[in-house]
Amino acid sequence: MPSMVQGSEHHHVMTPGMMMVKREHFWFMIVGFAIALFKFISDADLGHRWFVRSATYLWPSAIVCLGVLLTLYRE
Repeated sequence: MPSMVQGSEHHHVMTPGMMMVKREHFWFMIVGFAIALFKFISDADLGHRWFVRSATYLWPSAIVCLGVLLTLYRE
């Protein structure tokens, strides 16, 4: 087992550009999960409850939101 010398750990420093990409990818993930969740609720046979009816309109709106985020993407 290698000896552990204090201060020998490698820490990755993120540049401002890397932080911006990380933040943008986080929002892609959030909207992607929302799309999957709303589409699942929309396709599920849960009856005609209000959240099922609203999910029918929410998942296409979330896809439009993802499209806008991808259009505005920059590195």
